[in-house]
Amino acid sequence: MNLPSASAQVAVNSDSYHPAGTRLQGSWLVLARVGWLVLAVLALGLSVASIPSYFALLHVLCTGALATCRNTGQLTPNDLRAFQASGLSLDFFATYQVALFIVFTVVFATIGMVVFWRKSDDRMGLFASLAMVMFPLAFNNGNLTTFPSAWWLIGQFVAVLGDSSMFLFFYVFPTGRFVPRWTRWL
Repeated sequence: MNLPSASAQVAVNSDSYHPAGTRLQGSWLVLARVGWLVLAVLALGLSVASIPSYFALLHVLCTGALATCRNTGQLTPNDLRAFQASGLSLDFFATYQVALFIVFTVVFATIGMVVFWRKSDDRMGLFASLAMVMFPLAFNNGNLTTFPSAWWLIGQFVAVLGDSSMFLFFYVFPTGRFVPRWTRWL
């Protein structure tokens, strides 16, 4: 009687997750960290620079289409009447919106910086931290409309990069590979 040997070969899936394969080393690590710092400083700088002009924009009533008013965050005359009927002013609305943007930005930037500090040598950690830092500017891009035309293109670049990085983040988390595999073609 021949019994199968216990040392039979086991097939290993080549698509399995290998944590050592997601580490960056050498010049790639330095390049990735410098790129992260440049994009993070650009995103946070644009966020801070947009606050005064965004505050001024929120003090102007929107008379255009309702969709345009919602995209910029401005109030319509009807919205202002409803605010004033409840005892709130336009200045309170603008201050509240700017404070909400600042808190949102600080929370996401802090989380992104902590992830960068702890896992900047990991591709997925680096990508996740960049997505966190860039997301607030992409999420609230109404303040980008207040930039002069020279800065508008840079602001739109950061907003598109922030939108796409958060979108991609959910497809590649936690392994850094697209799950399901067909989503890489989207």
